[in-house]
Amino acid sequence: MGLPKSISGLKKLESLYLQNNSITEITGEIGRVMNLKTLDLSFNELRRLPGSICNLQQLETLNLYVNKLEELPGLIGQLGKLKELNASYNQLTSLPDSMGELQQLDSLYARANNLTSIPVSLKNLSNLKKLVLDKSSKRERLYSNGIIYY
Repeated sequence: MGLPKSISGLKKLESLYLQNNSITEITGEIGRVMNLKTLDLSFNELRRLPGSICNLQQLETLNLYVNKLEELPGLIGQLGKLKELNASYNQLTSLPDSMGELQQLDSLYARANNLTSIPVSLKNLSNLKKLVLDKSSKRERLYSNGIIYY
């Protein structure tokens, strides 16, 4: 199950809650909902996100909790207003270097993934108040970059 293409017609939509819908795919049309501030895709079956999600310049909260994501879009750093990102309980092995460009980010949750490293660029997140990386199955390698010591 995916989203209908007509979603791009919702020009004034600010909040979209799609949790617990067995969604397996988000089409590129999501990148055209330009006023979106909150996008909740938690408890679905997503394996990937379209790169167009990085076009959501007003996005402040992105909830990807409990999916099957193996990676986040490489251009996620373009989400200049993003304050909270929850990517916990997925299958992520790394986080994109561009995350260091998320200057408004104050909360990053990536609990219970398969992370083997975190980008050094996270040190640039001057507004970051919460960083949750616990329960990673590859924990012994996660902290080897010098940002966090284990």
